[in-house]
Amino acid sequence: MRRVTDSGSLRLLALLVAAMAGGQAAEEPALRAQHGVAATVFAVDEITLSFAGSAAPFASLPDDQVHDAYDADRDGVFLRITARFAHEDGTQLDVPAFALRDAPGAPWRWAVRWAPDRAGAWRMRLLLDGCARIGGAPLHLEADGGAWMALIDEQLDGPLIMPGPHQAKGWLRARRADGGSTATWLFGACRAWVVDSDPHGVGWAPFEGLDRERELLPHLRAAGYNLLNQWLAPWEFLLVHQDRAEHWRVGGRWQRTALPAQAAWRPWACYDQGRAAAFDRVVEACAGAPGERTIRLLLTPLPHGCMTAAGQPWGAQAPADAAGFRPPAQRCGLSALPGLEECWDFFAADPRAPADEWRAQLFDWQAAHLRYVVARWGASRAIGMWVLGDEIDVVGDELGVMRTGRGWWAHPDCARWLADQVTLLRGALVRRDGLRYGGDPWHHPLHASTTSSATGAAADGNLAWEGGPAGGRVDVVGWHWYPSWPRGAGIDDAWSLTIDGIIAFAQQPGAGPRLISEFGAAERATPEAAPSPLYPTLYHHGIWAAVFSGMAGTVMDWDDGKEFGELRWRDGGGPFGAAQYPLDNGAQLAALRTVLAGVAPDGLVACSAPLVRIRCMGGAGVRALALAHAGVGADGDALYGWAFAPQRRGEAVLSGLRPGAYLLTWFDPWSGTALGPAQPFSMPASGVVRLQLLPMLRLLGGEAVFPQGTRLDRGKDVAFRLVAVP
Repeated sequence: MRRVTDSGSLRLLALLVAAMAGGQAAEEPALRAQHGVAATVFAVDEITLSFAGSAAPFASLPDDQVHDAYDADRDGVFLRITARFAHEDGTQLDVPAFALRDAPGAPWRWAVRWAPDRAGAWRMRLLLDGCARIGGAPLHLEADGGAWMALIDEQLDGPLIMPGPHQAKGWLRARRADGGSTATWLFGACRAWVVDSDPHGVGWAPFEGLDRERELLPHLRAAGYNLLNQWLAPWEFLLVHQDRAEHWRVGGRWQRTALPAQAAWRPWACYDQGRAAAFDRVVEACAGAPGERTIRLLLTPLPHGCMTAAGQPWGAQAPADAAGFRPPAQRCGLSALPGLEECWDFFAADPRAPADEWRAQLFDWQAAHLRYVVARWGASRAIGMWVLGDEIDVVGDELGVMRTGRGWWAHPDCARWLADQVTLLRGALVRRDGLRYGGDPWHHPLHASTTSSATGAAADGNLAWEGGPAGGRVDVVGWHWYPSWPRGAGIDDAWSLTIDGIIAFAQQPGAGPRLISEFGAAERATPEAAPSPLYPTLYHHGIWAAVFSGMAGTVMDWDDGKEFGELRWRDGGGPFGAAQYPLDNGAQLAALRTVLAGVAPDGLVACSAPLVRIRCMGGAGVRALALAHAGVGADGDALYGWAFAPQRRGEAVLSGLRPGAYLLTWFDPWSGTALGPAQPFSMPASGVVRLQLLPMLRLLGGEAVFPQGTRLDRGKDVAFRLVAVP
């Protein structure tokens, strides 16, 4: 099916929709919905709601009540609207409605954003629960919201979902419009925020700014990226802050708009509509037009800086004012709630506590914030995963260490809180009084991570965290790997340590997908300095080791327009111009994607995983990693490998492959090209072979010496493919 665009077809659809509603009595609802009759699978459709009759008072709620879905202030005033979409096959989506302003000072407008996940006939029922005034009686309303015919546009990507019971566990899947899904690798990058450049500033300040739509997204799409680490950072998109103002994007710059003196305002109850509107634009740009690659967001609604003590170094993520404090617009509004005496109290929020306790109220404010984020952006195919804890070991007032029970692990509330967030978004969390919290109808995967900050890549370090308590674990466990090496270490030591850290994380027990959602090292200390010659080779080894060790995707290089650099050089001069910054991570990713072209993750397993028949091991000093497909019946075995050999020679020991005839192809991992045609290869009866890595030597011809003449330390790694002859 194709998207319907001509007026005649739309009139036909209108007749079909009317027929679907046939036989129903006409309603005069107090809650009404305005929309068309056609929708497109995976495309956001915004529906405007209006109030009448008994619901009319909800149109004029005070500004600090419009987002209070769970009566967290316990004053009896609240509003919770849900749009229940029912498909003809019985599928049901409960989508939360939300309030928004379209301009500074504009009246509140209520909307529902949804995207059908399959073609066919849909019908909406509107459910309202609320009370519009203190002392009033709670009101429950239901109204018919109309019908749609959802059509397929084959050019639109589907959202990410978790694998099902009988699908490969290591990779996420992209939903298809036909109801199926496809396993997919995540090719990720990190540009989690943008700070406007200050041409009159010092240091990095004049160069930090970046135009996402012009200088980031086109490069991501061209190189084949499909995932972007993005925060609602306190200095950019944080919705709930302690500044009595909204921050609107005007003419490419942020403009502070103070709220009227008569407007009701509480920092934990009011969401910055200017920042929300600006983030709407980011989400739309990442979703892209039909035919454009969707850049999915690894989205953190509350970054760790919002949950960190003022004196903790990891909390100082933005410039402080002259007195050493962050401006009000950069302080999390939820941390201003009465009852929070220390940072760890944030995690004491508990839906099981008595309703009049601050712990129960705090959780309801947190739940209302999550509900708003899901309502406003959850329908977009640009939302890849929700990040519930981007760095759990750096929250609070000390650096967390799992093995010694410090930080996060010293406070049992933390694990319980994370499990509650997971359960809430899965739509299964029930409050003490029996109220079920609204979850995420789109079932986006849930992510949280630890870091290498305190324990490095030690096998018993924070990388061993399992993702939360049993029954409440996140779907995708992350780790932030910032390798460092001791004084006197050589270049090969740096590459080996980096790869070994990736392998250590990949081999942690657990059945779910794993992702190194931040990665990198500082490239230079000042804008005047030349970037470290370690890039892009460090990144090169990171992406290859991550994919071939069986992780959900590549390492995600951290870029910040400062010490940690950028995805690639920018147009023009300056410290990020091509002359001073000749780095292009995208070129490395493009080579990896070329080698992976035509290889689907479905059916593959990491050769280092437990109970896998086909194994791949490196000889002395060699790191050899591979993904294998164990053939069934007439299908032969296949193995896709990558090896790093510091001495430019060595071997990979393969075992478990079925004896017989194979084709062996070697690839240059720096360009993605094959090193000659596929060669016949015979697997002995033992199923064990020592694969000599001599093709590495072919990569050295005419190369400048690293690191003096080139940033590419070629000739120490090679990719290969071994496929059974049918």
